Amino acid sequence: MDFPITKPAKAAAFALTAFLLCSPAVAEDGPCDGFSWPMATELAWMQAADAVAVKSGGEIAALPAKAVALALPLTKDAALPTKSGIKEGALAPDSYSGFLTIKALPKKAVYQVTLSKHAWIDVVQGDKSAETVAFTGRGECPIVRKSVRFELGEGPVTLMVVGSDVETVKIAIREAQD
Repeated sequence: MDFPITKPAKAAAFALTAFLLCSPAVAEDGPCDGFSWPMATELAWMQAADAVAVKSGGEIAALPAKAVALALPLTKDAALPTKSGIKEGALAPDSYSGFLTIKALPKKAVYQVTLSKHAWIDVVQGDKSAETVAFTGRGECPIVRKSVRFELGEGPVTLMVVGSDVETVKIAIREAQD
C-alpha cells in the first residue's frame, strides 16, 4: 500500500529538519569552540604561515600582530631566567622549555598569552611573576591549547613556556579585547 506524501507533510518535514539542524541545543561545538573569551584572532594567527621565529632567550621589540614560533631546548638545557611556577615533579625528563622577552609593552592593561600546545606559562615583569587573572583552555583544539590573562604594566616582559612535549610552540600575545 502506498501512502502519498502531501505538500503539507513535506513542508512540515522540511521545517522540522531545518529547526533541528539550526538549533543551538542540538548543534555540537567544534573542538576549538567554547573558550571563555573570543579566540578568532589567535586561531587565525596560529594557522598563518608568517609566525615570527624566535629561539629561546631571544628578544622582540614590541608585540607582533601575529604569532611567535618559539624554539625550545630540552628543559634540562633551557637556562630559564627565573624559577617557574610549575609544580615540582610535573616536568617530564624529555620536555622542552624556553623563554622570550618583549622589550616594550605599550601600556598597562590585561594581556592574554595563548599557546598552540600544552605547556605551563609564566610571565615575569619587573623581576616578579605576574598573577593569572583568568584562564581558558580546550585540550581537544589542535590549533590553540590554552590562553591565560595577566595584568601587566608598560615596559619589558618575559614569557616562559615550560614543560612542552614539542620543540616549537606558537605564542600569541595581545591586549585582551573583552
